[in-house]
Amino acid sequence: MKKLFLYVIGSLIILPVYSQHLIKGTIIDSENAVMPMVNVAFLNQADSTLVTGAVSDSCGVYGTSLAGGNYIIRYSYLGYETLYRNIQVNANLTLPVVKMELAQTELEGVEVTAYRKPFKLDREGITADVPNTILAKQTTLDDLLCKIPGIQKRGEDIEVIGRGLPTYYINGREVTDRTELDNLAIDQIQSVRLVMNTGVRYHSEQRAVIEIKTKRLGEGLAFNVSGNLLQGNYLSQNYKMNGSYNYKNWDFFLSYNYDRGKKDSNLDVYQQTQSDTIWNLTDLTRKQIFNESHAYTVGVSYHFSPESEIGLKYEGKYNEGNTFSKDTLSMIPDKGTSTFIRNLSDVSDKSVSNHLNLYYTNDWKNGWKMNAFGDYLHKTDRSRGNIREWESDGMETSMDYYRKADWDLFAAKLSLSYETGKAGTFSFGYDFSHTT
Repeated sequence: MKKLFLYVIGSLIILPVYSQHLIKGTIIDSENAVMPMVNVAFLNQADSTLVTGAVSDSCGVYGTSLAGGNYIIRYSYLGYETLYRNIQVNANLTLPVVKMELAQTELEGVEVTAYRKPFKLDREGITADVPNTILAKQTTLDDLLCKIPGIQKRGEDIEVIGRGLPTYYINGREVTDRTELDNLAIDQIQSVRLVMNTGVRYHSEQRAVIEIKTKRLGEGLAFNVSGNLLQGNYLSQNYKMNGSYNYKNWDFFLSYNYDRGKKDSNLDVYQQTQSDTIWNLTDLTRKQIFNESHAYTVGVSYHFSPESEIGLKYEGKYNEGNTFSKDTLSMIPDKGTSTFIRNLSDVSDKSVSNHLNLYYTNDWKNGWKMNAFGDYLHKTDRSRGNIREWESDGMETSMDYYRKADWDLFAAKLSLSYETGKAGTFSFGYDFSHTT
């Protein structure tokens, strides 16, 4: 309680309130035609961090709202030169028309290959075809996604502009573990679809969805092993293995991912609050974090046709970690008694999950589409820790704890949609889940 009280005192700072100003503009190409689907990022001029973003519409127009201040605007579209503009915002602004130019690269003695345009816009969102486009030249999935209009990277996360973090689907199945995305090779991807207007095929709370459709490889055995070693303050390791065997209409696949790493996380906070008493707060936090994980996948699928597939998939994951932290807090007034608190925390945790998924997808040529899924998930979490605290009066407190959590999830989902053409798409579905 004493530490919480000190934090509350140290946070009593009056923040100025900034009004928002409307910013809009238009983008054209080198032939003076309007350019839709251009990513427009507004960056903080002080440190180039992403503040907000926008995408130009079918008329080449973009718009957003910003607080007063100085910003950098970044205009980007695959195959075009990235442009930067500095602006100062203190009122509503209509910016000058921006002209995008095709990227020019001087190559000597190299054959130049033409790529078709990768993006298509429809009622629900944007579809990006990967094979035979420049997207196929990207090295990681994050690099590929960031080339799609409406998608930007903020720190380590992929965000959809105006919608936040997306939900991922691979071949119609919702991705529940990021490892499945990490194991996906670029040459396995047929198309990526950004869905902004989510319907009954998805949960109602999903604000944006990224659908990834993979290619079916030719018959035979395929195997791939890769690994990374990163030396910083500590050595980090990551190893991936993917294998598949395809025979006629059958696909058998497996993957394994091992990750191990350690890192330091330090945070120093210095703060002064002026009132009747001037409070000087210093909070020094030192953390050492260790993590080790194993993720494995195995499954089988049968293709009735290129548009129809039934499959069974198992995903398992084991994770073990430890976090040791040391926190030193001091609150020193210009008059009165100073307070000092020191905390030591040592926490270990383990997690095991098993996920079984049965799925069926079909895309009939007459306009009907169907997706059906059944899932069973069992997860177990264990953690134990020790927390010790010393205060300036010499008092010491200590606590040991153990936490255990087990749960099971049963879920099923069915969705049907019919594409009429002129009248649009009619969709309906059913979603069930039960958790113990």
